[in-house]
Amino acid sequence: MDRMIYALREKKGFSIGSHNINIVCYADDTLLLAGCEDDLQRLLHLFNIASKQHNMKISSDKTKCMVISKEPVRFQQQATKAAQITGYLNTMVWQNKYMLQETKVRLYKAMVRPIMTYAVETRAETERTKQKLRTIEMRILRRISGVTLRDRQTNKSIRQRTGVQDVVKWSRQRRRDWRDHVDRMESDRIAYICKNEQPRGRRKPGRPPKRWAQSWFSSSAE
Repeated sequence: MDRMIYALREKKGFSIGSHNINIVCYADDTLLLAGCEDDLQRLLHLFNIASKQHNMKISSDKTKCMVISKEPVRFQQQATKAAQITGYLNTMVWQNKYMLQETKVRLYKAMVRPIMTYAVETRAETERTKQKLRTIEMRILRRISGVTLRDRQTNKSIRQRTGVQDVVKWSRQRRRDWRDHVDRMESDRIAYICKNEQPRGRRKPGRPPKRWAQSWFSSSAE
């Protein structure tokens, strides 16, 4: 795998500041990065040739092509999956009269919250994503507490009763912890470079998307 990395190291990839990043590997998983589709096809062609020279084969079934977009597509999939799991556990767990509330809260923290906050440390949080996270969480906490919207109980009182921190504040703390972890890395690490450098090229017209650096601090009291 090291020889395959060296074979592509000097090829054109995605430029961030003065650095060129075109390949990232973890065990036998490989990520190829490029600024356009043509450069990505060239990288994939060279990577395929290098893999055959070392008796390795690329699995077409596990290969995926992803495009950086302003829309949080991945988040929508996670939110939908978390909502589905919530529905499955509604009768079995949330409305189970023979189960302690503390047990239900622990199941929520262990089974549902990790799904809807997957990769929250590295993604930018918008008002839309924050509202979606809070909506799913409060729907679960109301079922755990046995109250509905008609009872006119505030979200704060329900959180105090269940002892669950606001999922947005919890996510922001995770993001701060990841920021501190990256700051302790060496300057040649890819995560450190991506955090402190700026990508090259011109920005697309329109309103710029919210940056990751704007997601782990807030001037409001939320």
